Amino acid sequence: MLRDDLRHCCARRPEDRLAGSAQLAHCLRQYDQRRRELAERLAAERKARQRHRLAQVATIAATLLAALALALGYGLQEASRQRRLAEAHLETARAHLYAANVNLAFHAFRENNLGTALDLLVRHQPVAGQRDLRDWEWRYLRGQCRSGEICTLGFHSSFVVAVAFSPDGKQLASSGRDGVLKIWDLDQRRLATTLEHNGRQMAFGFSPDGRHLATGIRDGGGGIRLWDTQTWQLTADFGQATAVQTLVFAPDGRTLATADEAQGVWWDLARHEPIAPFQSRKGTDFGAGLGFSPDGEWLASAVGPVVELTRCRDLTAVPESANLKGHRGDITAVAFSPDGTWLAAGGWDKSVRVWQVADRAPVVTLTNHTAWVSSVAFSPDGEILATAGADQRIGLWRTRDWEEVGVLKGHLHEVWAMAVSPDGRHISTGGKDESVRLWDLAPPPARSSIHPRPEAAVHFFPEPQGLFAGLFEDGSVVFFDPTSGLERRRIASPFAPSEIMGGAVAPGEGLVAMSLTNCTVALWDPVSREVKRRLGPTPETIERPFFSPSGDRLAGVTQSADLIYVWSVSDGRVVQVLANDLGRLSGLVWPTFSPDARRLATGHMNGDACLWAVDRTGGHLRLEGHKSAVFALAFSPTGRRVAAGTGDGWIKLWDVETAQEVATIAGPPGFIGFLAFPREADTLVAAGAGGLQVLTAPSFSTIDPSALRSVSDRHPAPGGAPRPRSNRGQGP
Repeated sequence: MLRDDLRHCCARRPEDRLAGSAQLAHCLRQYDQRRRELAERLAAERKARQRHRLAQVATIAATLLAALALALGYGLQEASRQRRLAEAHLETARAHLYAANVNLAFHAFRENNLGTALDLLVRHQPVAGQRDLRDWEWRYLRGQCRSGEICTLGFHSSFVVAVAFSPDGKQLASSGRDGVLKIWDLDQRRLATTLEHNGRQMAFGFSPDGRHLATGIRDGGGGIRLWDTQTWQLTADFGQATAVQTLVFAPDGRTLATADEAQGVWWDLARHEPIAPFQSRKGTDFGAGLGFSPDGEWLASAVGPVVELTRCRDLTAVPESANLKGHRGDITAVAFSPDGTWLAAGGWDKSVRVWQVADRAPVVTLTNHTAWVSSVAFSPDGEILATAGADQRIGLWRTRDWEEVGVLKGHLHEVWAMAVSPDGRHISTGGKDESVRLWDLAPPPARSSIHPRPEAAVHFFPEPQGLFAGLFEDGSVVFFDPTSGLERRRIASPFAPSEIMGGAVAPGEGLVAMSLTNCTVALWDPVSREVKRRLGPTPETIERPFFSPSGDRLAGVTQSADLIYVWSVSDGRVVQVLANDLGRLSGLVWPTFSPDARRLATGHMNGDACLWAVDRTGGHLRLEGHKSAVFALAFSPTGRRVAAGTGDGWIKLWDVETAQEVATIAGPPGFIGFLAFPREADTLVAAGAGGLQVLTAPSFSTIDPSALRSVSDRHPAPGGAPRPRSNRGQGP
């Protein structure tokens, strides 16, 4: 401020100078006040600038926070969307994987590969929080894979290679590649004791009187041991230098025959010394190819693809020309019939051959096995021949006509050993799944029944009270029991047969709909036979009427299959008309409603099936993949599946949401003209040229979860993959 006053005093221009000393004195007297005012003004300006900067900072911060919040909100929204999308993709992937695995399981089941089938099924047991994808097809296949055994006695820690009943039938012995022989108490069905031999694989046999058990091994130095069956104490140990792969007592109990892949040896049990050698199998590594005839006259031994007979009384072999020939691969098992008339042999060529012992004449060749045959055994009465093989099946053959009358299923891998109980009531088996199982020798009942289709029936349609109905040529409606195929009742039609094009029964049997030649559909009461209402007329006759599950809608297809009409049953109005735009090759259409009546499925002669939306849009989704015309359709009770019956006898199941094929099941032979789920979710009825077939799926409550868990727990596979089954046909 002083500088400013001095500058005013010395200014060149007079008008810029102070007026005089008085004005300068006044300025000097006001100096302190002016300085305070200047300081206050500068402070105010500084504060104003600070407030302005703070406001700017606040504005920028608010802008940044708003942008951050917006970005965060968008990020969270996008993350949520991406999560939902990922979850949807995961669910879709699970659905596709489920369908693929169930299809693979059906293929495995048809090949009798129950182990692989169950491994594939167990993967789709839902965990907590997962949507359960399983439906009728899963439960049906699980029921088909259910073992028919009486019980599983127990397990070895490795493959089971031999089983045998004691002569009194109270005990069962089993041996495995773990070098352990287990004795099972059959009355209590528990393990009684174990015997161990110094070797990897043990052969054994009970003496005819049941007092002794002989064991032998083929490795670890060989050797034969005799055990007392009362105390299970070792009573003899001999033949240490002899390798034993199989052994069998002579019927008199005084001699023993042993064999490996090189040669066989006769043993005197009293002296524990060899009597003489005989020729045995060559080039094989497995199988009980050794057996005595019941009268003790013959010893049969497998020598490659030939059964050689040795006369026991003089230990002489029959001439080579008299040997039993016919197999195209090494023989793994032989067995005489109880009366000694026949000898059966199974081998690596997947066949079982039977000969007359007396004249060496072939009797029959059984070829139902699809892999090598490991065991053959006759029932004590000679009426049944049991065969077991690497295809996991145990076949039961009636010897009077050599027809297969039963198949026992349940093993999860190759069956390597089998024996028939002395009383002929049971069979015991063991194999690569390490289990020892007990079965009823009686042929098991069929899991699904096929009944003849009524010859006069020209059309089938479902009825929800556990029956199905057929429209006969005389116009009458006949109701049948689906489990027996028997007629329950018959209702005469009020129309002449020549007037009727097709028919349907409403739920609860409240109304019957009949499409007539005059292009109308008549709704009539089956009790009074009074016509309640007529629908139409339509431009063409209706050939395929069908009620919705609730009975409030009726669908019908015109004769040309161009239009699908949907009516309201209560007032007869047309709710919707769907145009079939699939072309002339689509042929006739068979309609059926979903349980919620929101979808309509149609089958076509070109092999397609379609899902129609029963609403204003009327759009459709094609289900492709059939090789033959689709004559019948049915929705599962849950509405998640649609079943299609084809002209070549197959039933295909499709996922309604993804339009993906889930399973293909064999139906009655020939075309399938009718399908229905008449009893909740457990039963599917199929009828056609081959008769009536009832396919039953057990409810989830009857499926033992522990049985499924035991499959993966006992046979784990890396990465969740099923245990490989590609080594079928390989011996141990």
